[in-house]
Amino acid sequence: MTGGTDLHLMVLKAPIRGFTAPEMVNVIRSMSMNVTYINLIDDADWTKPGGVRIGTHACTTRGYLEEDIIQAAEFFERAV
Repeated sequence: MTGGTDLHLMVLKAPIRGFTAPEMVNVIRSMSMNVTYINLIDDADWTKPGGVRIGTHACTTRGYLEEDIIQAAEFFERAV
C-alpha cells in the first residue's frame, strides 16, 4: 500500500476486562500463541507495562490470509 516497508504489529492497550498486560500475555501464551508486553507512552510506571504486542510478520510469512488473522483475533478475544 505504501510502496515501502510497512510495520507488521498490533498493540492491545491493557487493562482489558480487568487483565493487566502481563496477565494477558500469560493467558495468551497458555494457548500456544506468542506475544509480549510493552510499555506505552502514557504508562504511569515503566515497571507496569500497559500494552500487549502482537507481531503479524510471522503470520504473513506463513501465508495467513485475512480470514486467518480474523480467526487469530477471535482466539485472543476468547482468551481475555
